[in-house]
Amino acid sequence: MVAWVKAPAGTFPLKVPYQPSFCIQSDGRDLDWAERELSADRRVGWLRRILARPAPGEAFTELLEVRPYSLHDLISVATRLRRAIRCHGYQFYDVDHVVEARWMHENRLYPLARLKDGLLAPADAAEREAFDPALPDLDCVRLKVDARITGAAQSFDDPLEAIHLDGTALKCAGPDDESRVLRALGRLIRGRDPDVLVTHGGDAFDIPYLLHRIRAHRLQHEVQLGRHPDPDPGQPDIGESSHMTYGRIVYRGNAHYLRGRWHIDLSKKSLADLPARETLDGILYLARLCNRRPQEVARNGPGASLQQRQIDKAREDGVVLPWKRNLAEREKDVLTLAKLDRGGQIFFPQPGIVEDAWSCDFSAYYPSIVVARNLSSDTLDRPCCRDTGAPIPDLGLRACDPDHYVGHQRKVLEPVVMHRRHIKELLRRKDLPERKRIWAEAVKGELKGVGVVCFGYFRYRNARYGCAEVHQGIQAYGRDGMTRAMTLAQEHGFEAVHALTDCLILRRPGATEQQVRPLLDDVQRELRVPMDIEGHYDWVVLLPRNHEPDVGVPNRYYGRFDTGEVKLRGIELRQHRTPPFIASAQQAMLDVLASARTAEGFHARIPQAIAVAEQAAQQLKARRVRPEDLFVAVRASRSAAEYRSPTAPAVALAQLEAAGMAVQPGQTFKMLLTRSGSNISGRSRAVAAPFAVDAQYDVRAYLKLLARSAQGLLAPFGVREADLVRRWT
Repeated sequence: MVAWVKAPAGTFPLKVPYQPSFCIQSDGRDLDWAERELSADRRVGWLRRILARPAPGEAFTELLEVRPYSLHDLISVATRLRRAIRCHGYQFYDVDHVVEARWMHENRLYPLARLKDGLLAPADAAEREAFDPALPDLDCVRLKVDARITGAAQSFDDPLEAIHLDGTALKCAGPDDESRVLRALGRLIRGRDPDVLVTHGGDAFDIPYLLHRIRAHRLQHEVQLGRHPDPDPGQPDIGESSHMTYGRIVYRGNAHYLRGRWHIDLSKKSLADLPARETLDGILYLARLCNRRPQEVARNGPGASLQQRQIDKAREDGVVLPWKRNLAEREKDVLTLAKLDRGGQIFFPQPGIVEDAWSCDFSAYYPSIVVARNLSSDTLDRPCCRDTGAPIPDLGLRACDPDHYVGHQRKVLEPVVMHRRHIKELLRRKDLPERKRIWAEAVKGELKGVGVVCFGYFRYRNARYGCAEVHQGIQAYGRDGMTRAMTLAQEHGFEAVHALTDCLILRRPGATEQQVRPLLDDVQRELRVPMDIEGHYDWVVLLPRNHEPDVGVPNRYYGRFDTGEVKLRGIELRQHRTPPFIASAQQAMLDVLASARTAEGFHARIPQAIAVAEQAAQQLKARRVRPEDLFVAVRASRSAAEYRSPTAPAVALAQLEAAGMAVQPGQTFKMLLTRSGSNISGRSRAVAAPFAVDAQYDVRAYLKLLARSAQGLLAPFGVREADLVRRWT
């Protein structure tokens, strides 16, 4: 192992010997047979019997510990034995750890740990879970590469034009000048010796492009982006992949790490609906709390960090990590399953505008439920607490009292919940310095991601410490808690005009914050989960379904707080596929409407907002809109060959594939809607973005999108897409 230490005199590597082991538990077969079989394997250093817990809350059991000579042989030795027994007779543990995280945890270390003088040991182990400990002063530089595109899209063979390193621009006079520019880049990096290279989209182009150009000019021994030799650009640290999650295909591109220096690509998001990261603050926070390398945190979803935290907490209790675990659910009758399989509490609102309303939400609702109710696989129906306490709603099982036994998942999530509350308190301060506000917003985003995935990981089939009953219990408590909160609101004289999982919109004419607070105190006292005020709406518009104007949609609304801030949920402006021109037109309409402080003022501005859309329509009809402002972003759900009908996305994908730019399932591409003269069906065709420079866009198709965005804001007030399209055409 190579550990990098940052000291006042510089940053240097430490080579550390490391031989991790794995364990075997008898599952119908004698451990002596496995011991004899493994003794004959020359890759195995030694074997011994140990006591460990196979799962949180279980008793210590005898296991066979197997330690290969080399950490690189650990998985291959375990795999050979597993094949020999055909997956029957033994359970395997501690086989597929993230090696770096395992080594750090065994030595009580973590990324960014402050060390004791002269020792590879933490100065204060408690700093790992501290809210805001001191961190090293990292030297970060921004890197951006300009290349001249010679084909339909960028490629690693395109000529270099310039390299921007912070404020320095290294310009290339031509192909013969590339070697000089690359050498100059190497001298700049060596001279400054930064800790982090920061890019936007660097995994997709900047870093692999530079590595290709360096190798093309045979400069890899002279020019290095990292402190140690750079990896082969053709072998990324994480290869591209497509996978299904929450009902949709997600694409993950290649990842290119550096050695001894971090490459952080800030274009990668922790969650799809969160904005792209702008600083390293959230990444460093999560790396420290969850014991994952920052280069991994920046590129993986929050679930990977959460799972590492679960593993570390389990190992502190003597629990080993199961290999290839399959999540098993307890048997339940059909009626119980019907009660449980209902998700969170959702209230379908009456479409229209609501004035003078309060938005209140639970703080980290689902993680807070886990902590407050001590929900974990090792706390359900334990003999010590089976007959005490209230059963989980709908589920019937009981969880241990935390005063008697603290569950594994409570230990994992307790700091997450507390830090989320600290962040919210911090952001309420009016005197908070801007730099601290930026840090707090970044950390808040990472904590939101962990809070979202912690719920799903209980039911995820590959979760190491998942439990279907905990997943169901969280939902049951969530529904019960929201229902009880709405009942308490009615008792305090408030009307619940909207409710969605963890958020309530309440109305009582003339109510002040001092009158809302007692209600929230009662909710927290009864549910043991804090509820707070998000803001006071001057007005909020609750939107209907597109073709059912009288049926409300829970996740589509927008409103103006009394601070002037506008909250948006579910409208076209928030959707990734909306073309920039349509989004700008809807934003302009929203600006007109948001200037109103009352519902009456809102109604008075509706004609002005429609006039804004009318102006945009005239621009479209006069073809005064640039094609790139009309590109529709589409996430490919399959490969081009798998589409059966010649839909617009299928046509655009086929064009890209024919040009050698195949798009993987889950990857996003852009296209321009066009109308072909031979297209007698009346449907729009499409041209993929790289080939759309001279294409004529389909005016009617974009008028429909514009009208739909206007309807998306004003449907409760009689504005319809079809009426607008007829008027404009």
